[in-house]
Amino acid sequence: MDAPLIPAKTVAANLQCSMQTVYRLVAAGKIPFVKVGQQYRFDWDAVKASLAAPTPSWSQPKRSTSRKRVA
Repeated sequence: MDAPLIPAKTVAANLQCSMQTVYRLVAAGKIPFVKVGQQYRFDWDAVKASLAAPTPSWSQPKRSTSRKRVA
């Protein structure tokens, strides 16, 4: 039997972060979710696995340290 899907509030509590952080992870595509109506639901095992997976170093571009002049 599959594990039950849990709401975003429970994911935030388990990760010890805010709801806004959970929604940012969803928007960035870093954690898998299912949308039921207007609610996001999560499989906790899949969330743990996706956050434990290493991210490639090339996935985040370097920011420029010099400022561009604007006329």
